[in-house]
Amino acid sequence: MGGMAVTSATLQRPRPAERLDQQVQSLDMTADAERRLRRESLARNAYGTASIEGNSLSLDEVRSLLAKSPTPSNRLEPDEREILRHAKLVDGLAEVRPPVSVEDLCHIHAEYFRGILPRAGALKKAPNFVGNARNDTVHFIPTAPPQTAAELRRALAWYHSAAEHPVVRVALFFHEFQSIHPFPDGNGRLGRLLATIQLFHAGYRGVRLALVDYAINESRDEYYAALDAARGRGWDRTPWLEFFVGIVHEAYGLVLRRALLQAQLPTGLNERQVRIVEWAARISHADPRRAWKLADVHEAVPTTPRRTLTADLSLLVGKRVLEREGQRKAARYRLTASMRRGRAA
Repeated sequence: MGGMAVTSATLQRPRPAERLDQQVQSLDMTADAERRLRRESLARNAYGTASIEGNSLSLDEVRSLLAKSPTPSNRLEPDEREILRHAKLVDGLAEVRPPVSVEDLCHIHAEYFRGILPRAGALKKAPNFVGNARNDTVHFIPTAPPQTAAELRRALAWYHSAAEHPVVRVALFFHEFQSIHPFPDGNGRLGRLLATIQLFHAGYRGVRLALVDYAINESRDEYYAALDAARGRGWDRTPWLEFFVGIVHEAYGLVLRRALLQAQLPTGLNERQVRIVEWAARISHADPRRAWKLADVHEAVPTTPRRTLTADLSLLVGKRVLEREGQRKAARYRLTASMRRGRAA
């Protein structure tokens, strides 16, 4: 692998990750709340890792697709099959072992992208590059095809023998994997999936709920900048480690705030009403003083008729989840004070 220079502070920073994971694993939730939390985490992470690579499905469309649970087939669009494959692999983390060999990596790539990408499961035969499709810029020229398999073997051997903290090992392997860019396509998505697999089998079982891919997508510019920064300055990977550790902490914080909100919700709410409350909580988290109106909710949930949303808002006011100011078209809403103490992300 490239240079391994890191600061002592960086190497110590992952320690809070254990506490956050323990908090997630020890969440005291009803069975319904846990199912809602798991479904939403699965949807947000599948959406996040696909969206950053240009998948056209919206988060609501991803939720709807996963709720239907179709079997990936030729009748589905590639973007839909990609979402379903990611969800299946993450849902079965206990059975998906971290790769030990190049053949293992190729197998996981094939499982993920068969019928979605050409040459799924086969290493690249032509040079590729890391760049920004939005402005046609090339950031980095990865490993040449003849050296790809050998560099992958070295990276895997290092990962399974290194003494670094597990989160540091996962982060460094991810950066090396992206720098090798071993497949013609799908390297970013596969790398992020591998990080989830590796964290899970390193003992971070709460990662199946943590919104890591969703958080990366929300910070995609910083994500690419950190990857690039770690390739300069003699391959000092501290900028990437700082970003990765920070995003893991953020991802766990997001799910913990969502779980806290779930615990406060009254019984009897449907999935749509829960999503409205979570949306309201994100607004409140950004600006506790902000009130919003029906049109704002409809913009956030565009597939639901306004009449239905009006009934939902009235129900949530009646259950003291929301408070309302004004009437009819002048009505403005915000979370009640008690709900704001459990704001979700």
